[in-house]
Amino acid sequence: VGRKSLFYMIGLENGGIISVAKHFPGHGDTDTDSHKDLPYMMHSRARLDSLELAPFRELIYNGLSGIMTAHLHIPALDAREKVPSSLSEIVIDTILRKQMGFNGLVFTDALSMRGITKNFKPVEAAKLALLAGNDILLMPEEIPDIIKDLTRMVKNGKLDAALIDMKCRKVLAAKYWAGLH
Repeated sequence: VGRKSLFYMIGLENGGIISVAKHFPGHGDTDTDSHKDLPYMMHSRARLDSLELAPFRELIYNGLSGIMTAHLHIPALDAREKVPSSLSEIVIDTILRKQMGFNGLVFTDALSMRGITKNFKPVEAAKLALLAGNDILLMPEEIPDIIKDLTRMVKNGKLDAALIDMKCRKVLAAKYWAGLH
């Protein structure tokens, strides 16, 4: 999977297309559709490292531009009950960014999916996704309320405006690279 994905990534990037691998940290071995509920993945960390994370590791090493996160509950990575990997700072910031060294764009999967909405209100999900380390929040609901809440957090010092600026710069840099300026 890693080798074939790598060749596909190289072809996309050589054609000026931003490559995005999904669904981090691995969505292949679940029996639940995250469009309908929050899937649980009960594998050990050793299994995840050797199988699910291996293709992502290879792509990151070779310059992958983007990763889409998965709405999964994986106790071996984050034991908090009903916290999906897409909203987990342990999975996104610690594992993906710090341990695996990924510096590209991180996208959530659609925040309107039941894997999220079953346990989180739209504003709360958006805040958690942003604070977990995601750069782009796909398909959030209640966008005006999210903007108001994030603005309030910046004004109250609970969210650093520099974080928002950094994420915006990353998106603008990716658009520039793809010729979308």
